[in-house]
Amino acid sequence: MHKSLVLVAGAVLMSAAMVSARADEAAHATRDDLALTKFAENPDIVTPVAMTFDEKGRLLVVESHTHFRPDDYQGPPHDRIRVVEDTDGDGKADRFTSFYDQSDLTMGLELGPDGFVYVTTRSELFKLRDTDGDGKADQRVDLVKMDTKGWYPHNGLSGIIFDEQGRLYLGTGENLGESYTITGSDGKSIHADGVGGIIYRLDSDGKNLTTFATGFWNAFDVAFASHGRLFMIDNDPDSRPPSRLIHVVEGADYGFAFRYGRSGLHPLQAWDGELPDTLGMTSGTGEAPTGMVYYNRNRMPADLLGNLFVTSWGDHRVEAYKLIPRGASFTAKMTTLVDGGEMFRPTGMAIAPDGSVYFADWVDRNYKLHGKGRIWRLSSDTEVHFVTAPDFVPLTEAEKRAEKLRQSTDRQQLMQAADDRDPFIRQAAMLGLSHLKNPPRVQAQRLAGMDPKAVIPAALKSDSVEDRLTAVRWLADERLTELRPNLLEALNDDRVMSPRLFAGALAALEWLDEGKVDGKGATIAHYVADKLHDAKASDKMRAMALRAVEPDYSALTLDLLRQFIEDGDHALQLEAVRTLAAKSDPERFELLWTIASDGAMPQDVRAEAIVGLAANVEKYGPLLGQLAAEAPAEVAAEATRAVRPGAPDIASKPTTDQAAAWLKHVGEGGDPAVGRRVFFNPKLADCSRCHRIEGRGGEIGPDLSVVGQRGSRQWLLESILQPSREISPQFTAELLTTKDGATHMGIMLPLPGVRSTQTFMDAAGQTFTIPIDQITDRKLMDISLMPPGLAYTMTLDELRDLLAYLMQLR
Repeated sequence: MHKSLVLVAGAVLMSAAMVSARADEAAHATRDDLALTKFAENPDIVTPVAMTFDEKGRLLVVESHTHFRPDDYQGPPHDRIRVVEDTDGDGKADRFTSFYDQSDLTMGLELGPDGFVYVTTRSELFKLRDTDGDGKADQRVDLVKMDTKGWYPHNGLSGIIFDEQGRLYLGTGENLGESYTITGSDGKSIHADGVGGIIYRLDSDGKNLTTFATGFWNAFDVAFASHGRLFMIDNDPDSRPPSRLIHVVEGADYGFAFRYGRSGLHPLQAWDGELPDTLGMTSGTGEAPTGMVYYNRNRMPADLLGNLFVTSWGDHRVEAYKLIPRGASFTAKMTTLVDGGEMFRPTGMAIAPDGSVYFADWVDRNYKLHGKGRIWRLSSDTEVHFVTAPDFVPLTEAEKRAEKLRQSTDRQQLMQAADDRDPFIRQAAMLGLSHLKNPPRVQAQRLAGMDPKAVIPAALKSDSVEDRLTAVRWLADERLTELRPNLLEALNDDRVMSPRLFAGALAALEWLDEGKVDGKGATIAHYVADKLHDAKASDKMRAMALRAVEPDYSALTLDLLRQFIEDGDHALQLEAVRTLAAKSDPERFELLWTIASDGAMPQDVRAEAIVGLAANVEKYGPLLGQLAAEAPAEVAAEATRAVRPGAPDIASKPTTDQAAAWLKHVGEGGDPAVGRRVFFNPKLADCSRCHRIEGRGGEIGPDLSVVGQRGSRQWLLESILQPSREISPQFTAELLTTKDGATHMGIMLPLPGVRSTQTFMDAAGQTFTIPIDQITDRKLMDISLMPPGLAYTMTLDELRDLLAYLMQLR
């Protein structure tokens, strides 16, 4: 283990020592300037789901009596919307009455600008009003109906919110992939099949239903922050943590579609903007977020004003997210406001007229009705006095630019912005282009509702990899089997191809032919095997086929790889030897040594073989030492790297917090080819153990295939020096406490299927599995599993080369 890994593990253990299991501990505020009080509990309130305050300032709470109702359940036959009041001012609820009791699988509750109370069930949106003042709703107006065979209680209609113009935004879940038709009060319908969650926009009277944004798992709740910024909380798929806090913009696709499976790992799915026509998350959240409010009052500590408050049912806590501008969108920093044990399961929340925050508590992790429930009040004695109306998060210039692009008709301006580095600027430009006649880009053509059969054939011949991949995804989404020949032609076209496009096109072919999404169908196996053995296939396509399968794929025999290395062009030789180096077959080392010692082979091919031999220096060290002394420069340098003991020149290097000094020492330039070998060398930083590039490497950390698009050389260097400074949301480690009092730290691994256990990888690269019902506490950590000392394992030249390699990945 690297020394730096030991240091991280030690730091984790010290942190863990200060954390005790709290399975049975009552919820508590984590700050001295916050007060948490129990406002109500069972039997007065049970299994509460959502809440809002009405025009009179009374708390309305959805009390569920239909969510996985046991056969012997003794509660009311339908859900109830309860009015919960404190009539004597002692801080405890003492009056409980029913406002409405005729809905089932009730999910959302919101006071509308017209004074009505708006309600969602999994299949309906309606609004209620008490017209005679008796405290009970006597007027119901139906607004939206979802017709579907889907039945699961909480993945249909859900979160609702109004914008400043009085328009309503309605969140839906993935409906387990079942098709549905959603219809507004004016009869306008939208049909969806195999999609993920969607946010719809409509008028408050149920008319003018439109699709606002797509690509979610389950849009449990939505909230508006300042300047009309819409945010939502999204539960995560089976194998693609974390749950997401998302900045939602019109026309955007956030990557998930249920048709490609529950796991979230399919090549045509994205979770954090991995595909060119998708946007990523603002931040990861705690597990199973269920409620959210934007805090813009003045009765909380100043540092919490302008934060988004989120309840995490799965991690039994209430979180606050401070928005941090990033281009035309945001990242966010999370702090925990309320923490509890296993029997604390916060759900819906609402801000009271006095500025305090109320939230519901399901109490038990059991989805079935159980007769338990609580309502909590979070408050503070702090009162912030405003001289003028506050703007907690002012509009950035990038946001202003994005909004102008959405409304622009300047084709030249939009085309230029469509290739901007900021994905939110690119998406805004695509939306603007979609409003023009004959929009020129595939994503804009799809947004414009053009006929895919007319657009996709030409798009699959585009000179742009991004446009081709967008067309592939569109073709697969519509399952246009009649365009299979066009897809196959694009798949066989080595003129414009990338590993991501190749994987996406293969996955689309499998979906068209077999309706499968696991990558294990006959279509992919046959295609790859045929391509590898097809004498007419170009060496470039064979190289792509090598990347499309795991190194230990049965068709990739040592003899076949030897043939590619001996007879293939230079690119195929390199890919074959890299594949050979990544195999687990112990006999690979003999062939790798044959290549490394062959003076007739190109130097870079020999060097790649040496990278593979670095995993077995115990046996091949003396032979590599001879190459280091006698071979040509490139081969000798790689051999020297493989046998070098320990980390070089640590004393002469700056500390990791001195990024400017490092940048000065490293300088510009570098050799990307050498940098790639540094990346995959197990003797150095061992980057590929956790990170994947173009189909090769681990999947514990972020895929770096296009990392050069994300930021500057300095940003990349800082990410290596200080990995905990900015942790990608889905790779945030968790500190876990189990019922036996033990603590563990790791990143949850993406494994398919619904499971009773969860598997993690720790800082040493070791995996461990824990039954879910044994986990009593889990916390997101601000310490990255990527150790901070990796730069010390390299020479300055090697670090320069590594940066050059990573920066050219676009």
